[in-house]
Amino acid sequence: MKPKTNFSYATTLVAFATLVTSSYAVDRIKQNNTTALNLSGSWDTLPTSSDVAVFDSTYATVGALNSGALLTWQGVRVTSPGGIVTINNSSSGQEIALGSAGIDMSAATISMNIQRLRVDASQTWNIASGQTFNLGNSATVRAGVLSLGSGGPFTMTKTGTGSAQLNTSNTAIGNVNWDIQSGVVRAIWNGSAAWGTGTITLGGGGIATGTSFSGSVGNWTWNNAITLTNATTSFIDNQNIAGADRWLKLDSVISGSGNLEFRDTGTGFTNLDAGFIITGTNTNTGSVTIATGAEVRVGGGNAGVLDDVAGNNGKLAADSAAVTNNGTLTFARLDSHTMANAISGTGNVRVGMVNLLGGSSTSTQVVTLSGNSSYSGVTTLNNGTLSVSSLANGGANSNIGASTNAASNLIFSAGSALKYTGTGQSSDRLFTYSSTVDNSGWRLESSGAGALKLTNTGSIAFAGSSNQTRTLTLDGSNSADNTLAAGLTNNGTGATNLTKVGDGKWIISGTSTYTGATTVSAGSLLVTGALGNSAVGVSNAGTAFGGSGSLGGSLTLNVGTLFYVADLSDPLLVTGSVSLYSGFGVDDLAGLTWSGVNNGTYTLIGGTLGAGVFDSLAHNSLGSAYDIGGGRSAYFQKGSLQLVVIPESSTALLGGLGLLAMLRRRRVKA
Repeated sequence: MKPKTNFSYATTLVAFATLVTSSYAVDRIKQNNTTALNLSGSWDTLPTSSDVAVFDSTYATVGALNSGALLTWQGVRVTSPGGIVTINNSSSGQEIALGSAGIDMSAATISMNIQRLRVDASQTWNIASGQTFNLGNSATVRAGVLSLGSGGPFTMTKTGTGSAQLNTSNTAIGNVNWDIQSGVVRAIWNGSAAWGTGTITLGGGGIATGTSFSGSVGNWTWNNAITLTNATTSFIDNQNIAGADRWLKLDSVISGSGNLEFRDTGTGFTNLDAGFIITGTNTNTGSVTIATGAEVRVGGGNAGVLDDVAGNNGKLAADSAAVTNNGTLTFARLDSHTMANAISGTGNVRVGMVNLLGGSSTSTQVVTLSGNSSYSGVTTLNNGTLSVSSLANGGANSNIGASTNAASNLIFSAGSALKYTGTGQSSDRLFTYSSTVDNSGWRLESSGAGALKLTNTGSIAFAGSSNQTRTLTLDGSNSADNTLAAGLTNNGTGATNLTKVGDGKWIISGTSTYTGATTVSAGSLLVTGALGNSAVGVSNAGTAFGGSGSLGGSLTLNVGTLFYVADLSDPLLVTGSVSLYSGFGVDDLAGLTWSGVNNGTYTLIGGTLGAGVFDSLAHNSLGSAYDIGGGRSAYFQKGSLQLVVIPESSTALLGGLGLLAMLRRRRVKA
């Protein structure tokens, strides 16, 4: 007979309860006292590694708590205690170690501080709106320590719209990943070690620098790769409360399909050359927004290079990303690079740095903006070159946005240049030159397949220091009718100069009053308007000057240069003296197609040649006429510079009569 087995119902319940207790976290309630947390009197039941430590309305005591020892909990939950929960475990070996239950403040009515926290598993921090989990012994002291247990790397997931604050001073965190789905996590003071060595995923939440107390501000570099997920907008924020000229360098790649906003809700980002410094070659395809007041700079050095200097690195986003700029976007690289994104918004775009942080210069930068942009802010060229292929009228989309044509919306500074590379376009955009550097200037270049015609007849504005010398340089390889209709004046008592370089052609069609020198050293410069009281000097063989307008100063053509005939029916009127080099002839006229020139007399320059100048010209009489082809010849007539075009037979006849007259004079003289 088999032995009989008796089952106790009570024993079975105890065994089941033990199984449940060991398998699931159990709440352990903090009692209303300041007893050290490692003592049983502090709790209803002392929590263990499988329990959740709970701070609810039972705990109404205000004051700091001590851990007393290393405490290992599955998690911690805060609901409605009577005051801020502060665990002031300042000594090494007295950490609060949390498992997978993490930090649950989803229903919290108060914030919590833990000075030393050890992460033993991947976990979630769920923090209610308006509340903060602060890693530190208070929200105003940088004394927090975050360490990792064995078995990592771990992922810290942040949910809830509240905030987590890592007041970690200069301590290393280690290999931890961050997944921030909502709310914000602030990294305080810790520079490149602020987030550990892992990655950051933003799925609708944000990361920030700075906090609500003085002393946490600084200049930081974050090296962590950032991935943007979900069809939501995540953010990176400056929340410093003090300081000036601050920056946050993002030194790794931002990727993913989520949207991103750069915010500046604090202070300290006061330098337009600083702010957020982008040095990673970012590939994120979602929208990018620069919030009102935020400063984003594209361009910096490699990791290890002085963090604030310019370099050859940095891309705001993938070319397909929509960019809304309501703040300030600055391009500050040292090389040639392209931004293909269309830029919208009310913010400003800058090329080059002004204050040259770290002593670096961005004058070698050539940035090409190729997007069809609609931003309405100011475009400022501090230095370097901005290259565009679309330059529309004010108010219309173009590579430099859709600002109005007011001169204040397009600003040049010393050493800057605007290069046009398009197929031909007219624009009524006017501009300002602003600088405090004496004897400085700016450059307009047209090197596209078609001409650039700047049609606004208003005067170019000056800002910065008045009464200083300024120089506008016209450049480019395009030989079509590139036109500047704007008036060029002096800068107060400081003379303005005009220089023409490059193989292309520019036409000055506006009314200018500047009194500085006009120097033509390459290509062609024509005047169809009024050039003012400027002395024009044309140098270098093959260089041309001319037109059909008026010149209030003098004109000097040096050896080998050309006079450009713009319109045979409308001569260039020169008020000052005209000096032509010895040997200047009909073959030194540019702009004419002889087959289309009728026989007749044409005034080329309405002015007075210097004494004896005409006698030194080639082709200065009928007898020395120049063969222009098609059975015709041309020569210069005395007085104002007049061109006479006649049939070849007339030249031969009059030449023979001249020879007979010469022989007769010789016989009489003999």
